[in-house]
Amino acid sequence: MVPTRLASLPLPPSVLQRLALAGYETRADLDGLTPDELGVDLGIEASSATLLLRTVRGECVSAGGGGPWLMPREALSMYEEERAEQRISTCAGELDRLLAGGVQLQKLSEFSGVPGVGKTQLAMQLALAVQLPEALNGLDGDAIYIDTEGSFFAPRCLAMAESLLSQIQDEASRHGSPEQRAEVGALVKSGARAMLGRIHYYRVHDLAEQLAVCHVLPEAIGEIARNAPGRPGRCVRLVVVDSIAFHVRASTELTYAKRLQLVGQMAQLLSHAARRSPCAVVLINQVTTRVNEVLGTSGLVPALGEAWAHMCNVQVSLEWRDDVRLAALSKGGEPGEAQFAVTADGIRSADPSSKLLPPPQPVVAALAPPRLQRWPDAAAAPCADGGYGLFEPLAHGTKRLHEQASSSSSAVENLQPQQLARHRGAPTESRPV
Repeated sequence: MVPTRLASLPLPPSVLQRLALAGYETRADLDGLTPDELGVDLGIEASSATLLLRTVRGECVSAGGGGPWLMPREALSMYEEERAEQRISTCAGELDRLLAGGVQLQKLSEFSGVPGVGKTQLAMQLALAVQLPEALNGLDGDAIYIDTEGSFFAPRCLAMAESLLSQIQDEASRHGSPEQRAEVGALVKSGARAMLGRIHYYRVHDLAEQLAVCHVLPEAIGEIARNAPGRPGRCVRLVVVDSIAFHVRASTELTYAKRLQLVGQMAQLLSHAARRSPCAVVLINQVTTRVNEVLGTSGLVPALGEAWAHMCNVQVSLEWRDDVRLAALSKGGEPGEAQFAVTADGIRSADPSSKLLPPPQPVVAALAPPRLQRWPDAAAAPCADGGYGLFEPLAHGTKRLHEQASSSSSAVENLQPQQLARHRGAPTESRPV
């Protein structure tokens, strides 16, 4: 019997696209799924997933073929869900406050700035911070680091991890709870090198490889959850792309329309991965000069243009002002500025007296249960996200270097699905730091 393809059913194109990105192509692929599982995979409410399953199984049909499952979400529930979610600390108190607690899950957060202002330093610090255990108010998650420029420097990241462990050990010994001291002790015992082992690194050399890695992100995240040594079900909670614009700007043979199409495709793939895991996606971006010929002025703006800016949920500009590093939030929260410093220890507060670990206080319970990841072909163990507790999320991570084997740097303008398939099927190599 020939399986019924979902594309032949009366479903809107946007829903068919979500189903395809999640790996569902036929009606049989949805057999045995619960509404909760499908809702997590597609990033929709369980009630909408219930009606979608009924439509696919032929249990209900609506006039016009639109599908009765297409239901709105309550804005209040979206607001409460965002408030309940933990965030990834930057290890700089002022910058965390600017971001309402840190980098948010399920969002695309862009950090742009001139060379030397600290963009890559911040990306590495976040890749360490995401791994803090739940007892220390962390996410206990791994990080995927997609490096397009070759700017990731493993010895520097190791030094940042060692400094972090030393600082939190010192602060926990003075005012941490017994549970927190035990967690810090376990971190120190495992060591900074083990932290690097939880950063999974992809070095991409052209736009074709960059697109290919974006396509395989769901599979890569699922593989990490299945094959983490000694800890099955470990979740990826952060994806970093450093930088998003480098290969796009270098591909001068692309027309503006084709470039816009590829950028939009990458944003959609990254956004899908952010919602599905759930994880935070941090996009490091370059800057370019924009000239206002009417006013006769010019200024630095994030690269890739206005269309790209609309695809990001959060935008932060890192800049120098009177020899002081400033972060300016322009989208995704209340606009404002915050100072931060790049030190030998990593990203820190501009205030030397600022502590990484605040004094003990009552732990605040999570406002909502975490959204758990479900991966096709494997049952990943739950990774619970706790509520804000005593410690600000700090740094910790591990580095597993994945070399994405890719074909040559052929022109991306004429990429065909078969070419992307070759990238998706290319093996990866893991090597220690």
